[in-house]
Amino acid sequence: MPCTKQTAKKSTGETANWISIPEPWEKARAADVLPVKPSIRIPPFRQPADKVAAKRTKILVPQEYRNTIRENGIHFQCVSCHWLLSQCQKVCKPYVGFTKDSAPILPTFLPVSGRFKLATCGHILSPSVLLIHFHLLLITSMFHVGIIYQSLADYFPHSSLDMLDVPFNLGMDEAATEYTRHAANLIEGLRQDYKYVLIVLTDHTDEDRRDLFVGANESGCIAAACIDNFLDNIFRPFKRFVSDSLMFIAVCGSIINQSESLNLLRDSLAKFQVSNALVTKSIVIHGFKFTSALEHVLKESMALGMHTGIMHFLLVAKYVWTHQDYQPWGQPLPMQCPQCGAVKKWKLVQHWDGSYSFECRYRHSHQMTVMVKNWMSMTTVQNALLVVPSANLGLRVAHLCDLSQGLPSRLRRVNPEAQLLRGVISLHFSEEPDLELLPALPIWAVWSWGETYLPEEIHTSAKAFQTALSQLKGFPWKSHKYGMHILLGLGLLIRDCWSVQELEEPEDGEQRTAPAYLYSSLLGVQKLEAVFVEVDVMSARLDQEPSSQTSVGEDKGGNEQVEESSKVVEESTPEGLNAEVGKWNEAAEKEEEKQGEEEKWKEEEKQQEEAKAEKRRLQDAAKEREAVEEERLGVQGKRKKCKIRSPSPVASASNPTKQDKLYSDEDSADLTVQ
Repeated sequence: MPCTKQTAKKSTGETANWISIPEPWEKARAADVLPVKPSIRIPPFRQPADKVAAKRTKILVPQEYRNTIRENGIHFQCVSCHWLLSQCQKVCKPYVGFTKDSAPILPTFLPVSGRFKLATCGHILSPSVLLIHFHLLLITSMFHVGIIYQSLADYFPHSSLDMLDVPFNLGMDEAATEYTRHAANLIEGLRQDYKYVLIVLTDHTDEDRRDLFVGANESGCIAAACIDNFLDNIFRPFKRFVSDSLMFIAVCGSIINQSESLNLLRDSLAKFQVSNALVTKSIVIHGFKFTSALEHVLKESMALGMHTGIMHFLLVAKYVWTHQDYQPWGQPLPMQCPQCGAVKKWKLVQHWDGSYSFECRYRHSHQMTVMVKNWMSMTTVQNALLVVPSANLGLRVAHLCDLSQGLPSRLRRVNPEAQLLRGVISLHFSEEPDLELLPALPIWAVWSWGETYLPEEIHTSAKAFQTALSQLKGFPWKSHKYGMHILLGLGLLIRDCWSVQELEEPEDGEQRTAPAYLYSSLLGVQKLEAVFVEVDVMSARLDQEPSSQTSVGEDKGGNEQVEESSKVVEESTPEGLNAEVGKWNEAAEKEEEKQGEEEKWKEEEKQQEEAKAEKRRLQDAAKEREAVEEERLGVQGKRKKCKIRSPSPVASASNPTKQDKLYSDEDSADLTVQ
């Protein structure tokens, strides 16, 4: 929220003595009262740019038909008219240009060279305008009116803009008479046919009553008058110009923050029939960024955006007007399909890899790929219309320090919440430099490299290997995008070095599982160490960059250590490389020892867990044996209590008694338990 202030003593408001301004003329008669009529709205400014653009459009007529188009009865339709007609009829047709009895005379469509744009030499509509500035005589700072006049003066080359400065000081009795005489002299020098009148009122207000200052009285004290009395005395001599005017009231915001003063102001403006009056609620409004204003300028004024971009030297920034149908991401689309001849009929199509293309609505098979990468596709966006701005501003921001080193800039997104607002969709992106403008990079250091191994020359030529390593080292690796290419290239080199080291010659009768050049490759442990040395050098440079900028109170010894370490890194002698390799070997040995200790600790922990599990298993088995033994002893005690008789064999076989059944069941149960 911008910082605001309602009053400021000694500058824009304070207390003042209330007076009533004496009127040197009689009260207005009924005939002097202006008749009530509706206010006239200022028509919008229209520039006949389409006609000028149509004249400058080049139409390519085949040589064999140039005499045919000059025959009688041939009608010509320009590209702009063809497009407007297709928009009204909602029918997409190829542009033929020349017709006879509503039938095309050319066998194919008519090629058009160029694109829709505004003319570089437009016509200026400069009606007569009068700028009147009413201000308190004690106010000396009037820069705001000067800015308005200087901004408009260049658009009125034929002296059709006049400015009238009207100071007032009505604190004394004779001041009103002098003001009326001075106003009459000013009006005599003006013409009578001004089409538009712009009025600016600059004054201070009383802090308590919200009255307007009128000037100093006989004693030198500042006096104030009621709003209706003040405006009636100020505007009465100019009532013919005040009617249907546009007014800016540059006074303290307290004039409309109180209901009484607001009602008086409303009644006075209605009395003089002011067409439009603007006044703010606050005195000081700041915190509004200039770049935000540029965004709204290009969004609201489509004519300005299609005519030119704006170069704002903030550091280095280019403001590009974008439109999803005419100029997506600041890249202009052709006005005509090069295959079927349809005019301005492109449809946005999003692909799976994050790229976009535009297909012709007349023939969907005709496609055109926009040669610009959408850097906002790095984030997940469900709706493509949130990525392609409808009619707004695109930003390409790059720091001067990055440009001087040839380094790409980082992606900047300003106010991502604004992308969800309808009509305020803006695309903020930074363009990475083209690969052609940067040092050479190995052709295989890209994500699209699909071969199993690197090219043969990397394995058979030591010079090719060293060249590729130097290219990866010298590339601008600080960028996130191109840094990934360097990591990919180094990873592929490390992969092939390990593959060659582990590759063995096949025995007699066996087929080779790898290309023949890998078995005689120069890559191996030594080349692998060279790759790791470059990785360490780049890591050391990254670690030293934050500490290179020392503060005022930093110790000198720290600077000497940084300089000494940087010298060691920059050295490329064999001794320096051997030292780096030795450091790497020591670090590798420490890492192996650490891993061995971790594995030993894990093995001991595993053995302890197994011992605990075995102990729990033995305890469970002992409990099961005790339960079985208790059950068996219980069955034997029950058998002793039973009285057993010896039945006859016949009875026992045919009709067993209850006791026999009991014995048989108990015996079988006993056997089962045993």
